[in-house]
Amino acid sequence: MFRVKQSISLLLAALCSLTCGISQLAGSEDGLPSTGPELTAAGSSLLEEGRVDEALVMFRKAAALFPSVPLAWYNIGVAAKRGGDIAEAVGAYERYRALRPLDPEGHHRLASVLLRMGKQEEAWEAYLEATASLALDPRGKSLEPLTEASTLAITLKK
Repeated sequence: MFRVKQSISLLLAALCSLTCGISQLAGSEDGLPSTGPELTAAGSSLLEEGRVDEALVMFRKAAALFPSVPLAWYNIGVAAKRGGDIAEAVGAYERYRALRPLDPEGHHRLASVLLRMGKQEEAWEAYLEATASLALDPRGKSLEPLTEASTLAITLKK
C-alpha cells in the first residue's frame, strides 16, 4: 500500500510540475534536488528508510518552492508525525486541508494528530469534516475516519 501511495505521490508531483509550467528550476545552490518530483522522490525514499529528518529537509524545500502544491504539505505532515513533531504535523495538515478542502484524508490526518495532542474537541471537528467530505464522494475512500469519529464521539459523551 505504501508503494502505491508513493507512486501516486510521485505521479502527482510530476503532473503538477508540468501543469504549472515548472519542470525544473535553476541549479540548486544547496546541492539538493531542485524539482518537485525529485524532491518528492528523494524525501519518500528517505522516509521509507527511516531517515525522517533528512526526508523533512526534502519535503520542506518542496513546500518552500511550491507552496500551493498540496502534496508538499501532506508529505511534511506524514514525516513530522513519524518523527514525533506533532505541532509541525498539525500545521502541515492544516495547510494541506486549506488547499484540498474536500479531501477527507487531510481532515482525517489532522484529526489524528490533534487527538494525539489531547485536543479532542478540535479532533472531533476535523473528523466531522472528514465524514462530510466522504459523504460528498465516497468512491475509493477509506471509511476509517468514520470509525475513529464514532470512537471519539463515545469518549466525548462519557
